[in-house]
Amino acid sequence: MLDTTIVATSLYEIGREFDKLDAVNWVALAYTLAFVGCAILFAKVSDVVGRKRAFTAAYVLFVAFSIGCAGANTFTQLLICRAFQGVGGSGLYSLAIIILTEVTPPRWKRFIGTIIGVIIAFAGVLGPILGGVLTNYLSWRWIFWINISGIVAGIVFLFAWPHPEYLPAYQRRSLWQSDVLGSLLLTGAAVLITWAFQNVRAGSGWNDHLFIAPFASGFFCLILLAVWTVIVDNTNLRNRMTTVIPVVLLKNHVYVLMAVSTACLGFGYLMTLYVFPMRFRVVNGYSALEASAMLLPMLGFSALGSMVAPRLSQKRNVLHWTIAAGGMLMTLGTALSAANATSSHRFGTTLYAVYVSLVGLGFGLNAAASTTLSIVESPVYEHATAQGLVALLRIWGGSIGIAVSGAALGTQGTSDIPLSLDLSLEHYTKALETSMIVACAITALGTICAFCARRSRQLSIAYMMQKREEDEAGRQAELAERREAERRKKQQARTDQPQ
Repeated sequence: MLDTTIVATSLYEIGREFDKLDAVNWVALAYTLAFVGCAILFAKVSDVVGRKRAFTAAYVLFVAFSIGCAGANTFTQLLICRAFQGVGGSGLYSLAIIILTEVTPPRWKRFIGTIIGVIIAFAGVLGPILGGVLTNYLSWRWIFWINISGIVAGIVFLFAWPHPEYLPAYQRRSLWQSDVLGSLLLTGAAVLITWAFQNVRAGSGWNDHLFIAPFASGFFCLILLAVWTVIVDNTNLRNRMTTVIPVVLLKNHVYVLMAVSTACLGFGYLMTLYVFPMRFRVVNGYSALEASAMLLPMLGFSALGSMVAPRLSQKRNVLHWTIAAGGMLMTLGTALSAANATSSHRFGTTLYAVYVSLVGLGFGLNAAASTTLSIVESPVYEHATAQGLVALLRIWGGSIGIAVSGAALGTQGTSDIPLSLDLSLEHYTKALETSMIVACAITALGTICAFCARRSRQLSIAYMMQKREEDEAGRQAELAERREAERRKKQQARTDQPQ
């Protein structure tokens, strides 16, 4: 999550160095789109090759292409390395959540939401702050060089890996059971829809073929994915493969609504993290360090929200109310930001620290509560995919948010980051206002989904976790009986054969 946002306060310097200010958003989108395309795929691959091998592969990819980003000589090289860095990052993100869930003893599982939520929220806001410090005192390339320290962490991780006898058993699958076609369709939809918004520019705007064609193609990919999922679920294919989005999760309205809410709130969160640092740089003339310092309150409140969320459900399951409360805070923060978008005086700028703090607090509540909810609402045998899907939707929503902020700027009469202080700044402040209005609407939609993500009878988290384990034990026993029956049938067939 740290590398998803670390470039936010460095985009201005990167764009100026490569003379690509009009396309600099792709430094962020190359990572997030690769992340979206591979988050679930890594989760499924880990079921084939094992968690340790999949995590190690992700680590190698991430560190190797971080070095590539740091040493990039052209903008194209940077984008290519950034994309492959995103592939590795998707594995580190989704597999870390899966592994933590699996190795945690049952009596400590109630703290998983807190731990993961704090890490997600804290790292998300820490990224721009750390990026601003490194860019201000060293160079933007150091936001990638610091990932070399991950080599040491990786070595420690490999040596500390638990012995197999201490790891929980999970259902291993063959490569042919992975839904390759579904993964490709999902990746295509994510990339094409996000690319469509990034292509919006002044003049033609939303009517341009560069918006309509990729958006329609991405939507068509989603339709094909839905059709393919139905085909697999209603034919013999369901016994030979698991779809990229399991039907058992789609039938759970609580999980589906929570996932949609996560995507909507991810939209507002990442948009805020990318829009405001650039706003402080361009409109207020802040340095990278000053711009990053404006996000410090957001960092603290994000961590606070992540720690508070699980405590609210210790006695009674109010996870959906917690997610809804987070959505309301984010909606309020983005609405106030939109109302104050044209203010450039010192007092108005200081108020932005309050507004982004509301967004941070809301996201912290959502990150912890949605992680816990996805655990208790998914069956054990699909928990890896369930966690990967939540990670995917959070970042995909944020990717669209980043692209929409670029579209808002493009439709104001410039596709470039403003460099003058007259009409260009007016365009930029208007674009910020538009971006925050859209973010407010999307986070409000996410809040509504969270309100609806409830059951008629709310069960305690402890009971749901126990029921989940019992269901898995019953399923494993049934599978064992089925395999034993098949073995006996084959043995009987061999016995009945004439000698």
